[in-house]
Amino acid sequence: MSRSILRGSSEALSGEVLRVLLGTGEPNIRDHATIAAFFEAAQRRHRHVFDRFLEVGMPIDLVNKEGKGIAAYAVKSGDPGWLDYVLSREPDSERRRSLANRKSRHVRNPPMVYAITDIVNSVPMIKKLKSLGANPHIGGHNGMNMLMFSAIYDNIEAARYFLKAGVHPNERSRSGDTAIMLAITNGSTKVFDLLLKAPNLRLGMQNERGETEFVVAVRAADARALQKLIELADRIGKARGIPDLPVRLLGQRDNNGDSAATAAAKLGYYGIVEKISAAGASITLKDRRAILDYWERQERRALFAEPRDGEAYPQRTVERKARLRIGKMLEIMVTGPGGTDRHGNAKQERRRIVA
Repeated sequence: MSRSILRGSSEALSGEVLRVLLGTGEPNIRDHATIAAFFEAAQRRHRHVFDRFLEVGMPIDLVNKEGKGIAAYAVKSGDPGWLDYVLSREPDSERRRSLANRKSRHVRNPPMVYAITDIVNSVPMIKKLKSLGANPHIGGHNGMNMLMFSAIYDNIEAARYFLKAGVHPNERSRSGDTAIMLAITNGSTKVFDLLLKAPNLRLGMQNERGETEFVVAVRAADARALQKLIELADRIGKARGIPDLPVRLLGQRDNNGDSAATAAAKLGYYGIVEKISAAGASITLKDRRAILDYWERQERRALFAEPRDGEAYPQRTVERKARLRIGKMLEIMVTGPGGTDRHGNAKQERRRIVA
């Protein structure tokens, strides 16, 4: 049993652990190698080795050099029964609950996070942690709750469980992001679609950068997410007697003063600008000037910028010209020279340039 846990270890580690396992020495809890062996036993379900460490005095509430407690490694084993056994070795119920919720010292994640991120079938482990006193509402890294971690890793089963357990989809992290914003940013389409169906989901919330989920979708270049958000806003607006709700939400501005349309225009996402325009959102004269000024600055940079080290000048020219072409397309779209639609978008000139 001891040989498997010592595989690939140094001679110093082997000697230290063997002394503990053979009962010829007390564990040196300051020795990183010994601590690593203890946590490895917890993760690999080496019951004999784990029990022997506890028998000779290894404290179960120890943390390793990564700042993680024993529960995090028992969770990574993927076996809820083993987690139950490991924590049962702590006789005090309050301390057992503390172990189930203990955050790592550095990234501040509780054990439940590792059930979401490291296990394929994570719900049984999450349920076991909850039965042992773990709190699904507790904040991890950056104050994110467990629904947010499920959104980041596109773990739809975990997300479904946390929604049923009462974790609110509108809760924010310390940087103001909601679960649906994190799902968009990380391309988690399954959890994004699930969150759209949450009856208590609120649209139009802003993070610390002033971005709504609409602007987040624009900056992530996620046209699919943006279209679904527009459709949901349209359904909510019709149900509440606010037919222009999509336009209002698309018009909310971030801390840079950008709406969804102006953010897309400055990023050169021509197709997304068209989607926003089709939803009825218009671009104000002030925004048009800001967009044109932005692209004029881009043009000057393209004309006068020096090639970087190792950069092929012809390739740089092609890339910059491609971006400038997008800028010119947007310029025609927002200024409308020679006939515009009701939003001020020049239809004929736009079709001519795209062609």
